[in-house]
Amino acid sequence: RDVALRTLDDRGKWPHIRTNWVTRNKEVLQVAGRSAQPWIENNAALMRIISAERTDPPQMVTYAWSPLTVADVDAGPALEDYLVAIAEAGSFGGDLVLPLHERLQAGLAVGAPQARIEWEEIRRYLDFYAWAPIARYSPRANIAVVTADPMRWFEVMNLLLRHNLPFELIPPSRLSAAGLSAMALAIVLDPIEGSPRETLREFARSGGTVVLDAARAPSFAPPPGSVQSEDGPQRVYPLGKGRVMGVLQGVPDPNAFALEIRQALGREGRVIDIWNGITVLTAAYEESKTGSTLVTVLNYAHQPLPVQIRIRGTFTVVHYESPEEPLALIPHEHRNGDTEFVLPALRAGGRVFLSGALP
Repeated sequence: RDVALRTLDDRGKWPHIRTNWVTRNKEVLQVAGRSAQPWIENNAALMRIISAERTDPPQMVTYAWSPLTVADVDAGPALEDYLVAIAEAGSFGGDLVLPLHERLQAGLAVGAPQARIEWEEIRRYLDFYAWAPIARYSPRANIAVVTADPMRWFEVMNLLLRHNLPFELIPPSRLSAAGLSAMALAIVLDPIEGSPRETLREFARSGGTVVLDAARAPSFAPPPGSVQSEDGPQRVYPLGKGRVMGVLQGVPDPNAFALEIRQALGREGRVIDIWNGITVLTAAYEESKTGSTLVTVLNYAHQPLPVQIRIRGTFTVVHYESPEEPLALIPHEHRNGDTEFVLPALRAGGRVFLSGALP
């Protein structure tokens, strides 16, 4: 009898927000300042890459505990570390093998009250995310990332998701007009020739935006006199109803590149927007038969906070649930073809169901 063997991918990391790093430079201690947009160590892009590989059965993600301070070596992960890790895997469709620290194992073995309290919370999150409705949905994205070597461009995809810009990973060999039909923008990270090149040209002619490295795609060079604008590192020219954005210097700064993609999409082109949530990542999914949308929401801050969300589409019914709160209707507003709502106290993770889409 055939036996399905599942492999482990150990490239993951314990999700957390980077704090003020202290380094030594020529015997002088230097403290890195906090930025307005904190750096989040997360596994969202890795889980998207593993999902796109379409292995059967899919790989499972695992990672060892990496203490941030000397005190963390013996203490191990805090309760919120476990909860965020579980919520992250459940939000982005990953299968996670999460090791328990020796401290928690020892406490459970002797029935220590604090260990049992923490385990009950962990079990609540495991039960919540064990029911995985996203398996019956498809990722909702309007950005195609075209590459055959996603790990080479990992930080590009990491920063796209960090700015809540959902994408679908498409290798050049599977590039097709049908696969791009729901996309507004295609980021081409590999040199493209032959049939995939023509597919991308037709995508632009039909109104899409193609973003590529101008130096690696000479076949996309603009014809004489067709340059629409040249703004610093970009050259933009029209092609049919769409446009081509040639990045002149590659992608030396993935964060700046992600912000340029966000600007290129514009307000009406973005699938989802977040306010008051600089530590929040989202993942949107859709059900094609009913037009319903599911949004998973993930907070890395280790403290509850209110989050305002705007998603493209006009929905008449909005439900929210989390490990702490049962499924319930929440107030929402319609504005310019979008649906807006507020989650008053997002702890680690939750799910929003939007249905009754208006045409």
